[in-house]
Amino acid sequence: MQISGNPPTCRQKNIQHCTKKFRKIIIANNIGKRRIQSSIELDVIIGESYNDLKNKEQILSMQRGPNILHQVMKRGLVGKSDNIAEKVQKYLDASIDRFFLAFQDPYDTKSLQLFHDIIESV
Repeated sequence: MQISGNPPTCRQKNIQHCTKKFRKIIIANNIGKRRIQSSIELDVIIGESYNDLKNKEQILSMQRGPNILHQVMKRGLVGKSDNIAEKVQKYLDASIDRFFLAFQDPYDTKSLQLFHDIIESV
């Protein structure tokens, strides 16, 4: 494609040309009908009881520092089963369909089982 004219005109024509090509590609590949997937990455601290939860929070604070604990408490999935179920449901309602979860202790099978049970109930 040959575009002539002053620089602003050339840039505008080039943008229009690229936009048309992009739209053709979208239509040809049926991209417009695909659903965009939304994902979120979250830290998870789940406890069976208040004491269990506080113990896990204290361990995280000692391992990674109080600033990290504060961030996890503010933005992560932290709480007992009912609290976490509510938070997960809010994300699902907001069309989040992919979760990348960071459990503080990946070998803590009780936490993994608790979370699994929550997901089964949501």
